[in-house]
This record gives sequence, structure tokens and C-alpha cells, in this order.
Amino acid sequence: MRCLYSGASRHIEKERTAFITYSALKTPIPIQLGDDSEILAIGVGTIRKHVKTATGVDTMHFTRTLHAPKLAGSLLSVGQLTAMPGVKLEFEGSLCLIKLRGKTLCQASFVNGLYALHLANTASSPSSYPSVLKAKTLIPAGNSGRQGWSMGWTSGLGMMISRARRVLLGRLRASRSQMEEGDVL
Repeated sequence: MRCLYSGASRHIEKERTAFITYSALKTPIPIQLGDDSEILAIGVGTIRKHVKTATGVDTMHFTRTLHAPKLAGSLLSVGQLTAMPGVKLEFEGSLCLIKLRGKTLCQASFVNGLYALHLANTASSPSSYPSVLKAKTLIPAGNSGRQGWSMGWTSGLGMMISRARRVLLGRLRASRSQMEEGDVL
């Protein structure tokens, strides 16, 4: 399961195999968890995830994703998503709709205190996926000159991180037809 998380300043992926582009970090980036423990990001790149949509299954690409193999699962940063021009998250009851220019790309459902994306189980077939589009620069949310990346500071966020560590792992994907040249989440 992949969860949306407002306490994460960057997308974070546990599995190295999820990356379609990858660069090892010369110096690991510390990630502080809500319970004050720390894990290290050892790489960065683009991940490709598959999500269920109203019309089937689509592919989404997430750039500048940190690779942290010691994280119990995977997180999508609400701040990094909403920093992308045209991307909005709308909450309706127990659903979160991720929209690009008013069109719903995918949904996440409220499960065990977290919003889990509706994922698709698809076979990996590189020829069936759209190419990675040219990335726009995104400013990491919540990074105010500190070294490392924050995953939440209050005990409430710490509890959410603990829950996230138990609940996570996932995939995400966006329709190329709903994206314009230059769009990468």
C-alpha cells in the first residue's frame, strides 16, 4: 500500500525495484521519523506506480523520490504533490481525490487513519508504459534549510508514522492523456 502523508516533505519509497531512474546518494540523507528515530535515504530517482481510475488503470511517475529501504513502506508527500502546478487534493468523506487541472487522476481511501491509494496489480511491461515526461522543478515542502527531511514533529504525527510503518507499501500511476508535456508528479 502507498499512503498519502502530509508530514513527509518528499516522496519516499522502500523498494529499490520501484525506481525507473535512480542515483545513489554520495552522502545519505537522514530522515527523522515522528517517534524521533532516524532512517537514511540512500538514493533518489523516479518511481512509476499504477493506480485504478474510473476508466481502468493508469501510470503515474513521481520524480525526486527518496529511497529509504529501512522505512516499513512507502509514502507520497502531500506537499510535494501540491507543489506541482495544477495538482490539487480534494477530500470528500473518506476519499481523497488527486486532481490535475480539475480532472481526477486517482483516489485514496481513508484506511486505519491514513489515505491509501487505490492501486492496480499489473505486470511490469516497459513497452506498455508512457515515457517519463520532462520534469519541472519542485520545491520540497517543509525543508527550511535543515539537513535531512522531516517526517513529522508532534506525537500525533509520530503515531501516524508508526501506523504508516505498519500499513504501507504501494503503487501509483497517472494517465498520460490527463497530463501535458512537462508534467511529472
